Parts: sequence; structure tokens; C-alpha cells
Amino acid sequence: MKSILLIAALSLGLTVPINAQQAQITGDKLPAIGEWDGVTPSAVLDGPYEDPKQANVPFGIISYYNQPWRSYMDTWPARKFTEVPGVNWNIDLKYAEPIAQLMQESGIRYARVEVGWGSIGWDDDLRPDVKQRTKNLLTVLQKHGIRPLILLNAHHGLPCPVRDVPVEITADARKGDRTLKLKSAQGVRPHYTGIQHPDYIAAYPVITKVDEDGTAHLSAGLPVDIKTGPLTLKELKYQPFQGVKLKDGTPVPAAQETADGWMKYAAAVGRFVREALGTQGQPDAGFDIEVWNEQTFGSNFLDINRYYDEKIEYAEPFVYRKTRPLLATYRPNAQTQFEQKDAYAILPMTIDYFNDPANGFRGVNVISGFANQWPWDSGTALWDGQAGFSRHYYTGGWQDVSPETPPGHKDSGTIDALGNFDGKRAGNEWHQIVPGTNFAPTFRMGFPEFFHSGFKTESLSRDVIPDSRLSGMGGPHNRHGRYTHNGDFHTAQVWQTEVNYDRSQFFDAVVKETGVKRDDPRLLALAQHMAGKMLLRQYLFHAHKGLQRIMLFSLQPDPYSLGVMPPSVYAALDKSNDVLTPEVRAVVPPEFKGMSWLARVMADGENLAAPRPLQVEKLVEYKPRLVFAGDGTPAHPHRWNRDQFAFLPFQLTASKFMIPYYVVTLDVTHRWDKQKDVLDPKRYDMPDQEFDVTVSNVAGPGTTVTAYDPLTNTPLPVRVVSTTANSLTVRLRAVDYPRILQVTEAKVGPQIIEPQVALNKDQLTVSWKTNIPARAVQVTYGPDWPHRSSHEIDVPADKTTSGKTTYSVKVPANAGVNAVRIRVAANGLSDVWPRWDEDPVGQVVVPGRSTLTDSTTTKP
Repeated sequence: MKSILLIAALSLGLTVPINAQQAQITGDKLPAIGEWDGVTPSAVLDGPYEDPKQANVPFGIISYYNQPWRSYMDTWPARKFTEVPGVNWNIDLKYAEPIAQLMQESGIRYARVEVGWGSIGWDDDLRPDVKQRTKNLLTVLQKHGIRPLILLNAHHGLPCPVRDVPVEITADARKGDRTLKLKSAQGVRPHYTGIQHPDYIAAYPVITKVDEDGTAHLSAGLPVDIKTGPLTLKELKYQPFQGVKLKDGTPVPAAQETADGWMKYAAAVGRFVREALGTQGQPDAGFDIEVWNEQTFGSNFLDINRYYDEKIEYAEPFVYRKTRPLLATYRPNAQTQFEQKDAYAILPMTIDYFNDPANGFRGVNVISGFANQWPWDSGTALWDGQAGFSRHYYTGGWQDVSPETPPGHKDSGTIDALGNFDGKRAGNEWHQIVPGTNFAPTFRMGFPEFFHSGFKTESLSRDVIPDSRLSGMGGPHNRHGRYTHNGDFHTAQVWQTEVNYDRSQFFDAVVKETGVKRDDPRLLALAQHMAGKMLLRQYLFHAHKGLQRIMLFSLQPDPYSLGVMPPSVYAALDKSNDVLTPEVRAVVPPEFKGMSWLARVMADGENLAAPRPLQVEKLVEYKPRLVFAGDGTPAHPHRWNRDQFAFLPFQLTASKFMIPYYVVTLDVTHRWDKQKDVLDPKRYDMPDQEFDVTVSNVAGPGTTVTAYDPLTNTPLPVRVVSTTANSLTVRLRAVDYPRILQVTEAKVGPQIIEPQVALNKDQLTVSWKTNIPARAVQVTYGPDWPHRSSHEIDVPADKTTSGKTTYSVKVPANAGVNAVRIRVAANGLSDVWPRWDEDPVGQVVVPGRSTLTDSTTTKP
């Protein structure tokens, strides 16, 4: 076995320490999932912890072995975390003050608030009741430093201004009929007036015409029987989105009317929110905008043909276009022509409105909600001025994975542990196999980080990976990755404006097994314990992997599904007249106290332009626990908890780091202790497991370490095992949710401060400062970001050892895009700016003819 593992490692180009006890594990001695074999004292992680090869999961394919989240490891400024946590606001306004205060204390800085098009009256302004209710909420949020994300949406239940049209039905009609008999057609507007569908769809089916005898023809069959007598129809002020010219050439002015109506709505909401916040004329209007919510949820209004059985054919779609100049600061191949068709055009129209300085909405980010449920949006495809896009990649429950029930389909191709395509290809299909010809392990899968894994081809990692060459998705004009852009160097913000782990499948099973009632205190305690673990896992993991906003769904007291705040808090508020009393605080879940601690500590972090990048050099797992069994070959090895170990560094100061760590368990409902009662949270808690983590680029001697549990709010044992001048090995006790390692060095390490690159004629001036004198300084540069390290300039040692902390280096400048990097070293430690090749910082465009074509053709 040892030789086989070594051969596998060499085939990957890796140098892997082989632990003797690890090598002795064979199939007949393999423990059950989650268990230790009782023999092996420890095992070392095979291969690098941070391994770009883990990103090798081409779009359309999955992998049981490659985990894209392990292909990169950032060290972020600690303040980055404070910019991430948010929630969806969907609770009674009476709770606004105490809940907003709890959010503020817990570092939850954002709230998503829907103000739908149906909130608009027939005069295209917000209804008075909506104004009052929304203003009251916005005032409270602003008081507590919570920035609102305003969702603009047109749910088909109330998709635009709608009014009632009373009519008299003169003859019974049956479900499926395509006509109604009206006593009078007064107030009926064909193609605007229709039935209130019982599935909460306004004006569906719609009346297409009314004959002289009162026969109203419908666009689709009746959804229910309708009796003779009074009936209230619904009139839409605007028709659903559609093309501008019919197939026969007839113009459709209603298409432009609908688009204009949307813009009246967007403008009315924007002006109202700005007025409510009192931010007119300020450099930041204090809110953001999301356009649309989930194309599969209440979205019939996006396409008029969802209202008509006989589809309307159009010769021309609705199109919105924009041209921007090719500025000297843009890439030579930057996009200058923009076009969007059909209902999707309301996104760029809204972007352009809020970005227009004349409209007074400075600082407002406009993001796409059309991207909530598909993987196609990327930085390269951003509309001019678009801030970013949002995903709604919910997780929940579990799937029992096996050769018969793979995560995708039986004919879905997979990538094995050696990076090879696994299985016999089915004909010419590059991503499909003959079922049964690949390896598929057997395990239960259900965890909130699922969309960062290789188990799903629509991976969030493709959107946030720091090198688009590794994303496995998109060509030259639709590259995916953290630093992709449309040529103007403005990268896409990637948000999740709704996300959570849905616990309903688990609790349905628990209730069925135990027979307890859903108001049983034991069941509620278990529900909140699990919700707390999911909250911490999602906020910390998503933040560290590169997302800019995470808005958990939701604040509703929904303990057995998606609720963040338990019913006990709202019950206590009801008793206290909605005042945050000590009695209310006593029932606030402990994870919020942990979040409060995290927020305070992280907010104290300095504004670091170039955090010192840490690296995991070695990871040792004690009493190894099985994740799933392979088949004993190098291509399909067993997987252990060390393969799922998350180490997520944040830097606070030049000598202090905060590092969440935990095991990203693949089944958050795993029964770790079957001796515990079904309702006992400890039954589902992973027991403490020891890991030795060797971290480099840390000054080992004299460094102090502590650890904290944000769920129990208690200190934890942690031990320094060994140190070197530039490394530290610590022994940690990890569980299945984040604990926090705090590392404080005895003296400060090097920090690059105020880095700048300026163009001066035919040269670039690279300037920066350091917090301490550097022992070694190097500037690298090259044509475009893939070649950022092609050329080197070393600053002579005699110019770095005399107390100097201010630097300026000249480098040649060539026409096109130039990219530079700064490296400094002191006391055996190093800092770099920027860390990632593709980062727009340090890139400068020099006017003139450029020979560059596609920067993605160079391999990482």
C-alpha cells in the first residue's frame, strides 16, 4: 500500500509524507463512516492542503475527490468578515427595534427588504400604507447601522399596479372552459383584465376579447368552476413583458409601456428609500438594489406567453442597448457595446438609472437577481456599472449517495483523485459515461458548503476562485472567477441574497421516529442547536471563500426549516411589549453571542492592503475518522476528516491572526453518538478530534495561541507543538462547526502599506511603504496579469537594511496591460501585493497598440 500511495503522489507531481499507520489501513479494517478504526494513531494529509489541482472539475462534470474550495486559501483582512453577514427581513414590524438591535450587536449588517411592484398604486407611486410601513422599518434599520438591500420584484400574484374589477357572471362555467358570460363588460380591458388564479396569479387567464353578447374569451382554461353571480376580476395596469413587434409586423406599444412602468416603479422606490433614510445629496445613498427574485418563483410576468395557451409569436424582442467609450484606463479589448433582450432588459435599465449622477443615488450597488438560480453570470458578462450578481444556492436535508444514486445522473462523468476522467465515455459525449463504468462511493450527503464542493457542477467556487483559468467554466468572453470583469477592472460582487440549510427533512424524520409534538421543548432545543451550527458554518465559510454578502433566510420563527431566530425570542418579546429585556436576552441563542464576539474582534482589525498570506504546510489527523470508503486504488482512495478540514485565516494586525477551523462534515445530521437520545443535540455533534496544523509565514518563537468556541462561548485548549523562525505547529480540537484560533506573534511581521503603481511616460513607478525595514525587496512585472512575475527587479540589500521603510522602483512600461507585484521579506517572513495574479490591483493600461489577445490562454 505504501508504494502504491507513493506512486499516486508522484503521478500528481507531489511530495507526500506517508504515515506508516495510515498505509496499513486496508479495506477489511476500514471503520464505519465517522468512526476511528481503533488502531491508527494518526495520519498525514496526502498532498498539499492548498492545491490548485482540487479545482479540476470542468463544468458539466462532478468529482467525489476534488473539492474546489481547497484549491485556494486566502488570508483576508479581518474587516472583510464584518462586511458579509446579513438576513432576509420578513417579520412583523413590531419586532423591528429589538431584533435590529440584536442584529447590530451580532455584527449582522444587512437586511434584504422586498418592495414589490405590486406595492405601487395606479398613480405609479408607492401606496400610503406601504410608505408608512417601509419608512418605519428603514428608520429602525438605519438607527442600528443595518444597510437595506431593496428587492425590486414583480411576483405574479401582484406583479404591478392591480385593481379590482367587479363583474356579474350570468352563466355557470366549468373548470377548463375558455369563456365566461358577463352581464356587462364595463371596466374590462382585454389583455389586461383576468381571473384571480387560486395559485395566486393575478389576471390569469386574461380576457382577450368580449363579444357583444357578453361572452368573454380567455387566454387559457378556467382553473376552477365559476358560479353565476358576482365575481371580482383583476386588472393589470401593465401587460406582462413581451416583444415589440408581432410576427405579422404589427407594433406592440404595450411592451414599451411595461418597461416604462418598471422604471417608474424603480425610480419611485429609490426616491422613497432615499427620502426615508435622509441621504439626499450624500456620497452614499445608504442602500442597495437587487433586480428580481428567482426566475422559478412567481415569475410568470417575465413572459406574456405564460398567460396564453396559444403562444403569441413576435418578429422583434424588446431590446435595450448601450455604448460606452473605450477609456484609456480600460483594457484594450474591453467591452464597449452592451445589449440585453426581453424582460431581462429591466436589469440594465435599472442599473443605468441608479448610476446616472443626475438621479442622485451615489453608492447604490445594483445586482442581478436573475442570476439567483442559474450559473451563467460572471464578471466578464457584467453590464456597464453593474455591481454584481446574486446566487440562491440553498442546501438542506440529505441524499444517500451510492453507485445507484449519484449526485447527478448515472451517466454523469466524474473526475477521480488523480485528476483523470473516470468511466467510459458514452459515444462522443465529453461529459457523459456509460452508467456503471466509473467509481461512486456510498455515503450520506447534506451540508451547507455543498455548492463549494465538487459534488455539484454548478459550484460557487467557479464564481469566487481567484484565478479564472482554474474555474473550469466559460470561454474568453464569459470567464468565471473572482477577478473577472468586462474590461473596466471592476470585478463582480458575488452575493447570496437568500441562502440557508433547510432542516425540515431531518426534523420530519425525528418527529416521525419519536412521535413528539412540534412544541416539545427538547425538539425546539435540538432545532436551535442545529440552526446555530449552520449559521456559523455559512457566515464564516462563505465569507472566507470570497463572497461579499450572505443573507440568511430568514428571521421568521421557523425552527424546523430555515428560521434563524427561534420562536422563544418572539414569545419573550410578546411578553415584554417588544422591549429587549434581560428576560428576552436570556433566550437569545448562544451563536448570536458568538457572532457578537467575532464582530467586535474582527472590527478591531487594521485596514490591511496586503495581508500576509499564511500557508498550511502539514496537517495531521489523530484517530482518523472515515468520510467515505474508496476502492483501495490511487484513483479512488478513502477519504478522511483531514480531507475536509477547513482552515480560514483572517489577519487583524501585523502580528495577530484569527483563524476559524472545523471539519466540513458531509452529513450535518450524522449520528455520532447513537447511545444518546434522538432528541439530544449531542447525538449529532461531532466529538472533539485533534489535529496538528503546521502553518508557515508565521513567526513561531514566542507566539501565543488561544482558541474560542463561538457556539458555547468558552475558551478551548490549544497547544503549541513546535515552532521555527517562520512556522508554527498547533494542536487543535476540531468539531463540525467553526472554532476560532487566535495567533499573536511576539513581534510584528512585514506588511506592505499604501502600494501604488503610476504611469510616468514610458515607465511605471511602483511605490509603497513597509511597517518595518525589509531584508529583501523584489518587484516583478510583465505584460498582462498571467505574466506578472515574468521579470524581476531586486532591490540591493544595502538599500533595505538601513531602516528604510519607503520604496519607489521604476519598471519598463509596454503598450497594453502591464501587471506588477511587490514582495518584501523581514525576519524570515514575507508579504506580497497582490497575492493573486488576476487581481486588478497592480495592473496599469499604457495607451498604444497592444499585441495581447486573450489573457486566459496562459496556464496557471
